[in-house]
Amino acid sequence: GHRVVLVSGATGSGKTTQIPQYILDHEIAEGRGSQCSIICTQPRRIAAISVSERVASERGEGAPGTPGSTVGYQVRLEAARTADTRLLFCTTGVLLRMLCAGDAPVRASVVVVDEVHERDVQTDLLLVLLKLLMPRCPHLRVVLMSATMSIELFANYFGGCPTIGVEGRTFPVEHHYLEEILEATGHQVAAGSPCALQAAQGQVASAQVSFTGAGGRQVSQTVQWEEEAPAAVSESWREGDFSAFPEHVQQSIKRLDEARINYDLIEDLILWIDQNHESKGAVLVFLPGMSEIQTLYDALSGRRDFARDGKLWVLPLHSSLSSQEQSQVFRHAPPGVRKVVLTTNIAETSLTVDDVEFVVDTGRVKETAYDKRKRMTTLQETWVAGQNMRQRCGRAGRVREGHAFLLYTKHRALRLLKPHRVPEIQRLPLEEVVLQLKACAALRDHFDRGAGVASLLAAAVEPPTPGAVESAVQNLIELGALRDEASEALTPLGHHLAGLPVDARLGKMILFGAIFRVLDPVLCIAASLSYKSPLVQPFGLREQARAAHERFTRGHRSDHLAVWDAYTEWRRVGDEEGPRAASRWCERFYVSGQTMKMLSEMMRNFRDILVSAGFVTRGPRHDPDARRRAIAEANRHSDNVGLVRAVLCAGLYPNVVHLEFPSPGAQPRLVEKTGEVLIHPSSSNHRRTAFESEWLVYHDKVKTSRVFIRDCSTVPLPAVLLFALHVEIQHAKHQVVIDRWLTIRANPRTAVLLKTLRTQLNALLEGKMRQQQLRRRARLARSGRGDGAGVDVQEATPDVEDAENREDSIIANVATLLAEPEPNKTQTE
Repeated sequence: GHRVVLVSGATGSGKTTQIPQYILDHEIAEGRGSQCSIICTQPRRIAAISVSERVASERGEGAPGTPGSTVGYQVRLEAARTADTRLLFCTTGVLLRMLCAGDAPVRASVVVVDEVHERDVQTDLLLVLLKLLMPRCPHLRVVLMSATMSIELFANYFGGCPTIGVEGRTFPVEHHYLEEILEATGHQVAAGSPCALQAAQGQVASAQVSFTGAGGRQVSQTVQWEEEAPAAVSESWREGDFSAFPEHVQQSIKRLDEARINYDLIEDLILWIDQNHESKGAVLVFLPGMSEIQTLYDALSGRRDFARDGKLWVLPLHSSLSSQEQSQVFRHAPPGVRKVVLTTNIAETSLTVDDVEFVVDTGRVKETAYDKRKRMTTLQETWVAGQNMRQRCGRAGRVREGHAFLLYTKHRALRLLKPHRVPEIQRLPLEEVVLQLKACAALRDHFDRGAGVASLLAAAVEPPTPGAVESAVQNLIELGALRDEASEALTPLGHHLAGLPVDARLGKMILFGAIFRVLDPVLCIAASLSYKSPLVQPFGLREQARAAHERFTRGHRSDHLAVWDAYTEWRRVGDEEGPRAASRWCERFYVSGQTMKMLSEMMRNFRDILVSAGFVTRGPRHDPDARRRAIAEANRHSDNVGLVRAVLCAGLYPNVVHLEFPSPGAQPRLVEKTGEVLIHPSSSNHRRTAFESEWLVYHDKVKTSRVFIRDCSTVPLPAVLLFALHVEIQHAKHQVVIDRWLTIRANPRTAVLLKTLRTQLNALLEGKMRQQQLRRRARLARSGRGDGAGVDVQEATPDVEDAENREDSIIANVATLLAEPEPNKTQTE
């Protein structure tokens, strides 16, 4: 039979729940049930868990992971599987980590990759590895499952594998395009409307005119006039045919700026739907982002004809909202009330609102792209792809016949939209991908033959550009994770970073947090940056939430430390007063208790990894006192706020900006190597004018209308000098040049002392990373596992006491240098 099969089916066809069961039932019927191992990937953890529960229920078995159940799941930080598990649902990332550890996929009989059409970077990477592994694993079979798009692309990638189509169970959806909507509602786009194209300025023309003046003199003069510019017309008007529609429709389409969202039209359309359709099915409105949701939410809430009798129930749906806010959209509206859900592309596939009958699609989406030169994420608003349009329209036909209202012309929908969206692997940073590949046990032979990461990624379904791969390699060299471009060899730090399930910079922060004995605050901050902040700003209560969150930012200028302060207070309230009191505290101060629990789990997971890598000790399980001492030692300097800031700087560098104050009390200019930036409005530092340092470190930089930094903290100058990539001391000029772009005044003696400490610190960190790697390999050698062959056990266990004394001395010097008063902790009021 065929080793790879592609199954294509529309949303609602049941392929996700049924096909893995068909395979399992076949194996059982063939007498191979006890030996088979089927792994089915899902792009999101909520899908992996819910699908496994649904399948277990359909099979009449206990919950996933219970004794006797053949169904289980494994997601980040959570697993429900036993020796009886034969069908495992897991996230794509979990399967990639299994592969990189040389684990389960080699022994699996079948790997089912679901939702391959979504083109997230992990799925594309998984396909590369599976294709490479298949010749070495003759028993392995692969089933790809996709919506009805990109079928030929995936089939050709696996050598023209056979495809199977599955009929969907969706209801018919009637499509209504912009020209029909304008005709039905009577809405007109006036010439001066914000949604109308702006007239181009006329061109100035001139000519030289000669004539005979008094006395027969020849006179020459330049005459200028302005030529009227041709009227601006929309792209759809230039290329489409709208002659069958009334004059007001033609004029509106002719002058319409198609890229602008027409909020007035959306309001008129929702009113028209409510007046012309007796059924009270929900309306799902697709918008590009949170600001557009807020604008339409305010507009609909302020309309008297809707607000007067409460006939509209308007709800936002966005990934930044809390789980409690998101859950509101799944409730059915009371009798006589129509639910209107304002959403982004999160509702295309991730979430299903089951009472939707009408979809309104603006056709716009915000996509993340990465500028490798500026090392900056850009959030660009663009047109959806044809595949996304079909997914959006399909949401109207899940439970009954529906209607899709597309706020763009039929000509654009059928002719101008791109068929597919650009895959993530071609528009996101690739550092984590490169690290995963370099550490992958299954690829060791590939790298031993001298092949590089670029050749592997060139074999992707749609490969990234060579420049993007080069940029990722260079960034990892700067981070200290790779040695050089020629070998691309992992450094000891790189080996450790590859074992942490976070972005490389956050991984470096975690390792340094362990080394500098500021473990818990750094683990909490890294967890929140990897997952999301527990400090929530509910829709419509932004200002109240920001005021409540001031509690956690008093005394310091740090979004990161605010999360740690909130976490410690949440833990204290829970420990002293119980879980109900902690829940009340969360409600009072706009904190997500669910996110706090997730951060706590992530911290525990990070700590386990650090223990297994030898960076942290835990103490014997049967000795609580020893465990408490181990925790205290790992947090010896956790009250040293300056040292915690320095560890943030070490991990996030070169993401630093310099504050330049034009005058006392004025808003500072934020300058970095690539130009000027602004602090994002979501930051607690937004609009501040007083800072205790001239340096900020940040996690993320994004370009929307301007370039913003998010999640930022002030850091002391010594921290920047200790962890900058390059520091040049110019003694005669009494100044220091940081990373060849910023010159600051500095006392030469102080700068030399810092440079000496910097040299000692770099040697300590390099030695520590190398030593822990050698010890790990020695343990593997003694246990007969892994690549511990050739490790000198004596080299792996040098004079421990002498090394620890040197380490303590250097870290104590750094801690003293960076010490600053801890901000007063606010008590529960």
